[in-house]
Amino acid sequence: MACITKKIATFVVENFAYMTEKIEFTALERELTVHLYALLRGRLEGQMDDHDEQSLREHLMRALDEGCLKRVVFGFNPVVTALQTAHLVVDEIGLRRDAVVAILMNPCVECGFVTVEEVAERYGEAVGRILLGLKRIQELYKKNPVIESENFRNLLLSFAEDMRVILIMIADRVNLMRQLLKPSKKFVESADNQHLMEHDDENRRSEE
Repeated sequence: MACITKKIATFVVENFAYMTEKIEFTALERELTVHLYALLRGRLEGQMDDHDEQSLREHLMRALDEGCLKRVVFGFNPVVTALQTAHLVVDEIGLRRDAVVAILMNPCVECGFVTVEEVAERYGEAVGRILLGLKRIQELYKKNPVIESENFRNLLLSFAEDMRVILIMIADRVNLMRQLLKPSKKFVESADNQHLMEHDDENRRSEE
């Protein structure tokens, strides 16, 4: 058990190092981005115009090029994570255009690349309202990361105002948990190598 805990801790520390570096997409991340984006386009057909798509791509590409977006917790790519969450809210909750735009623009708002006001001016007041709710809840969580009481849960709901904010927040946490439950290839290979080394050591000791 201690050995497994040590391996997980090492894996987490190594991935946290990526959080301060400019994002370089891996081959898998590029494939996921294209795949998830195509799925979203299909699900939202008729709800997002060409100008929406062009603006979203430009915002995200510029934020990436200028190094504003960093890898988030556990080394996850924020663009891929946002696309996964957006796909979840559309496919499993039924939210539509405004929620998707807010989710995809949220990393740019969090890193300070754009303001909520600028996003609202371009994509509409409804998107701005969702982003403002996400921002307020994020600030609330920084002060109290653990929901300890009914009063705090009520405060959380009152801060959100728009129920879509709560649904997006839940979807984000669900997506994070799903990704954490998928073993990293790097972690699995490391664990397998360690197991083989330990097995070889045991064989050598038994031969002696």
